[in-house]
Amino acid sequence: MWGPEPSLEEVIQRVNRQSAQVISLHASQARVDLPGLAPTLRAQLALQKPRRFRLRAETALGGPELDLGSNDQEFWIWVRRSRPPRTLVARYDQWPTSPWAQLVPLEVDWLWGAFGLVSFAPGDVHQGPRLLGNNRLEVRTVRQTAAGPLTRIVVLDARGGFPVEQHVFDARGVRLIAVVLSRPRRDELTGTVLPHRIQFVLPPMQTRFALETSGWEVNQIGPQMQQTWLRPVFPGYPAVNLLRLAPSPQ
Repeated sequence: MWGPEPSLEEVIQRVNRQSAQVISLHASQARVDLPGLAPTLRAQLALQKPRRFRLRAETALGGPELDLGSNDQEFWIWVRRSRPPRTLVARYDQWPTSPWAQLVPLEVDWLWGAFGLVSFAPGDVHQGPRLLGNNRLEVRTVRQTAAGPLTRIVVLDARGGFPVEQHVFDARGVRLIAVVLSRPRRDELTGTVLPHRIQFVLPPMQTRFALETSGWEVNQIGPQMQQTWLRPVFPGYPAVNLLRLAPSPQ
């Protein structure tokens, strides 16, 4: 591990090296806690760099409740209780020129940071590390995007070098997302420390939820799971292009 006052270069090299060891994550036994919704949802979660993601959640009696997914071309959002019933879909190549890009900047590589796999890109501006109390340190990153500069704050455990918080702010200083990572456990295969409980707060959507898993399968996603990245069809829930809908102003 680094010394009591590590340099920015030391922090970036160590964190990037750890994150690069993980190409995919899979959790077959997970749960999603949504405030105001009981019981807790049983969930399955899969991620594969750079853009593949799938979260499916259900109740024991009611069946599927939530399906969030992404492949190399598009992402989708399906919620059983949505009104009107529909599956929202958006293509990545159309996102940057849409009005939504100004309100919800999509930085896919930063999504991985929410699962403990932070990376510091060489094209961004990094500042720090700033030593905090309680054996923690902070690194700030500024990235130029079509929506203006975004600022990401990553809080790391100063002894283990793994992330414990991530916050993203837009050009006005409005917090877009806050993530708290807990229950860290080192993966024996890669040596990377991964969180097993993740709390998400999305202030623009007035939404918060928590994801918890009993264990991750690391780098185990192969050809047998390629169907995971195909957008499903839900009868009675027509696919609607999200980018053709007017975003609500913040």
